[in-house]
Amino acid sequence: MFAISLWQPWATLIADHRKPHETRSWPPPQRLMGRDIAIHASKRFQQDERILAKQWGYDPGTMPLGAIVAVVRLSSCMRTELFSTPPYDVEYGDFTPGRWAWRLENVRRLRKPIPVAGHQGFFVLAPQIERQLDEIFGPRHVPVQERLDTIRPGDRLSQQELRELMRAPR
Repeated sequence: MFAISLWQPWATLIADHRKPHETRSWPPPQRLMGRDIAIHASKRFQQDERILAKQWGYDPGTMPLGAIVAVVRLSSCMRTELFSTPPYDVEYGDFTPGRWAWRLENVRRLRKPIPVAGHQGFFVLAPQIERQLDEIFGPRHVPVQERLDTIRPGDRLSQQELRELMRAPR
């Protein structure tokens, strides 16, 4: 399973169903569309973010850092200039033209965050972390053909992605 690190309080806003879109300057890889990804709260939590957390009703001292806080389905993505931003979403994202709005659905919050070292961009979770998530939320059954259908000629797959495809249920 892939994960993406977000600064607090945005990771918790997603876990709390308050932020249905993640905005970025880049689109997600096409092969991740329709798949589950883990939301990781990075260790970065500076004063500006702490102030926002308080404004949005959180206690900055209790927010998880350096941990997986939720699993979501990355359902769609579109350019922000083509997107009609709902009023409840404007406060939590950068919807300026030229950016991408990623739709996050089927949000499942972890009662107890799982400590994990984060990385920039998408990163692959260690197999033991995937197993923990499967124990909590149930196994993810994505047929191999469905996964293969998302891979395009010329795509470069990591060793981890190849192993993931090889061990997938058939």
